[in-house]
Amino acid sequence: MYEIFNERLAVVTREQAAKEGSEDWPSKHPPGLSYFSEFIPLIREEGGVESYDFSMGMASFVPVGGLTGRLANSEERYVSSLIAHAQRLGKRPLLSDTRTLGRIRALKHSFGGIHILVYRNLFHQWCSYTEQMVYDNATFFNSIRTIIKNNQHDPYFAFLARRFDIENLSKDSSDLFYAFVFMHLYLYSQTLDVVDVVLDVTQVAQSPELRRSMERVIFDRTRITLDLSDARSSLGLSLVDLGPPEELARTLRSGIDEMFGLALYKTARGFIEQAIDDISEEYGRYRFYAGTASKLIATRGIASVSHRGASREKADTLKNMSFRQVLGRAIKLIGLG
Repeated sequence: MYEIFNERLAVVTREQAAKEGSEDWPSKHPPGLSYFSEFIPLIREEGGVESYDFSMGMASFVPVGGLTGRLANSEERYVSSLIAHAQRLGKRPLLSDTRTLGRIRALKHSFGGIHILVYRNLFHQWCSYTEQMVYDNATFFNSIRTIIKNNQHDPYFAFLARRFDIENLSKDSSDLFYAFVFMHLYLYSQTLDVVDVVLDVTQVAQSPELRRSMERVIFDRTRITLDLSDARSSLGLSLVDLGPPEELARTLRSGIDEMFGLALYKTARGFIEQAIDDISEEYGRYRFYAGTASKLIATRGIASVSHRGASREKADTLKNMSFRQVLGRAIKLIGLG
């Protein structure tokens, strides 16, 4: 089941659940079933999935007891209902969401199972967030702020709220970038010990050999045959200026040493170090090839590529354009082409 804690589940109707999918927004997701089709039998007549509450999304990203805490009773009942639904259909429950990392330990405590961490190079992920902002979709930038603001019962999330200006959702905010990266690195450092499989989709998309290897690993652990052949690596847009990549790496490493200290699980140290290398390397490549254009766009304006008198219809066409096309249009608009 897709994104079991997605806030949309609080209000979605059966008709909407049957239709809404990857073609409704510039998702770059492969075509397939509508996102919430498997929830349709659980959706109430008036809309909303039975037992789900909006607060279960980002507001409850970290359990009340912290990363080692337990699920709320309402969350446990809700997840139990999803598992029971799959079992009634004679299927193995397969639950996914981007909002589970903070409660993965709690989920494993309550339900056991095999837990797969789907990891993506964090700079790539940041670029996707920024690209969505260019499309006037603030959902992902907002998620950084919302998760941190609503989970300050965790001391590190409270620290992030004090240290970085998370209210500034501008596309070139280095504060928001660092809050995003440090939040993820912190979560990885504190939860990797309960993860059964780490699936690096960035690497899988680039290596057929690794893809086949991970398919075998997942089958060995779950007895589920998974086809990862449609994994694709893509890079969106970044407008944040972080200086040379070596400086970025130093900043991240000093932050890790200072903020995590002895709390960093030894088993996670290598993973975190590699994640920092991955971020810095990809940022360096991006800065080399697109840094000048990105800086000019950031300073001279891309608040809306359809600015300067473009019609609403033209603005709507952006949703169907690739980033390369958007970047080309932006460069023309600011007078570079």
